[in-house]
Amino acid sequence: MVGKDSDDRFVGSGRSVEGFDITAMLRFASEHLDKFGGHPQACGFSTNGSERFARALEAMRNFANESIRGDSLVASYKADAQIDFDEISWDLFDGIAQMRPFGSGNPEPVFVSRAVKIIGMSVVGNDGKHLRLRLQSQSGKIIQAIGFCLGERCSCLSLGQEINVIYTISVNEWNGNRELQLKLMDLGGE
Repeated sequence: MVGKDSDDRFVGSGRSVEGFDITAMLRFASEHLDKFGGHPQACGFSTNGSERFARALEAMRNFANESIRGDSLVASYKADAQIDFDEISWDLFDGIAQMRPFGSGNPEPVFVSRAVKIIGMSVVGNDGKHLRLRLQSQSGKIIQAIGFCLGERCSCLSLGQEINVIYTISVNEWNGNRELQLKLMDLGGE
């Protein structure tokens, strides 16, 4: 994200994909920057003058084009634990909440559940961007799931299909009701 905080001063911040050191990119463009810092997965920078800013962006693009390969841009997730829906409870959620704040050095726990059945699905949000699923585990427990920006995956799914889901546990609060839900990161077949 880049903004202009005065007539001639540009400031920016960024996040990186796994395996790409974003601060190395800033070091490559450092002759065009006044200040920069961060760590391999997040950064901030500033520079004065639109010409220096344009040169900095060009250097960053060149570095990224040489360093990032196509497979680096495919999201991949590693689960911390495989669990059944029976293990998802308010006690588990409260225990996870005690580990906050989550961030680069303290990632939120990620779970996987295998062979869960789709018993309901729809797309929600502007332009159907998000996927809402109603899932049932092999033990019979049913739970709602939301997949932000996964709406396009709906066309590849069908009711009764068994899938694997990778998720974090969140709370859905709506109309005075509060329930645990899965925040989907990815889903796939057996």
